[in-house]
Amino acid sequence: MNILYFYNGTNDYECLSLLHGLYQIEWVNIYLSKDMPWLFTDYQGDTKTLYGKGFNTTKLVNPNKKIVHAQNLITKNIENHWYDLIIYGVAYIETPFLELVTLRYKKNEIFFIDGADEDFFLRKNHISLHGLLKKMLPIWYFPLTMIRNAKKCSKLGMYFKREISKKYSGKFIPISFAYPEELFLSEIANTKERLLAQIIPGKLDTYIYEDASSYNKGYQIARFGSTFKKAGWDCWRHYEILANGCIPYFPDINKCPDDTMFLFPKNIIKITNALYEKWEKVGFKEEDEKVYAFYQKLLFDYAKKNLTTKKLAEYVLSYCK
Repeated sequence: MNILYFYNGTNDYECLSLLHGLYQIEWVNIYLSKDMPWLFTDYQGDTKTLYGKGFNTTKLVNPNKKIVHAQNLITKNIENHWYDLIIYGVAYIETPFLELVTLRYKKNEIFFIDGADEDFFLRKNHISLHGLLKKMLPIWYFPLTMIRNAKKCSKLGMYFKREISKKYSGKFIPISFAYPEELFLSEIANTKERLLAQIIPGKLDTYIYEDASSYNKGYQIARFGSTFKKAGWDCWRHYEILANGCIPYFPDINKCPDDTMFLFPKNIIKITNALYEKWEKVGFKEEDEKVYAFYQKLLFDYAKKNLTTKKLAEYVLSYCK
């Protein structure tokens, strides 16, 4: 299968998740509209300048797999229907060649990937980060332009959206972040040194790690890792915690809409939330080890089976039928 993958140069985690997963499928050939240099193992740039310092998102794919098509070749190939599938990896920002694509391709041959934090509902401005920056006055708004664009594209192709409020349930195809399988621990161990990982989202003084190895180690030595909704519900951090044999402490997960993070083990996390709150209050005792190890393995195995980028790619491609 030949896939044209439109990428606009932004460090979008949904775009990254799906693209990495597609590269894991042997019968798929990816042709990029623009180079994503930091995804490939031969990247020589400073990863610390990337969002999240590039932790667990860079140098993941063999550069021999990289093929970037020039604009004139893309035009020719679209006109000749040479690509089997067109994917707009950051559809909420741009959809180049859309008029030509819709003339040559059927609805199930055009995929729009929307990994934006917008859930198309009345919400606070991103600047306030939902209360993390308490000094900022909250500004409420509807993202009307993005809503109109999504509705238009959903009539032309298959529209996959990461954040879906209850109001828009069933109107878009759910999608979520996923994590590279090769970054999961080969096996989990219970050599835990603390109940909660040191890094706390939003507390800049806890952002002490300068490389991915030490950052991951911080989760590996902790029983739980703090996470919660920020601009959007889904977050790369949730998956980093699970992949490192740690359990997310996600206190507001009960408010997460059904179509958002639709594959995430929310019900299990609700149980482990209660365990963390109990142990945080009364202390973690030796007799608690078996209970913790049970849920740790349950979540780790589930994530490795269901939340990898390859599984995400297989899920998305199932809509070609």
